[in-house]
Amino acid sequence: LDLSDNKLFAGFSELAKLKNLKEFYMRRNGIDLTLPMFKRQILSFLAKLPKLEKVDLSINPCEDKIHHFRLFLISQLSDTVVELNGKP
Repeated sequence: LDLSDNKLFAGFSELAKLKNLKEFYMRRNGIDLTLPMFKRQILSFLAKLPKLEKVDLSINPCEDKIHHFRLFLISQLSDTVVELNGKP
């Protein structure tokens, strides 16, 4: 599912219903959330996707706002995700 370059920043609860989703791309969407908001609005739903292998959330303001963003995502999604922001 490629939602890149769409200026999306909310409404991700429906993602949890996509149990067969393997790839999720949301580069350059203006996601400007603090860590608690990011966890609640995006990560909590991505973590429920058992087949998710590739995620790209790069080039969003939260990447600079959340300390060690990439490492944080790896720690939260490492059970299934093998590629994050275009890197293994």
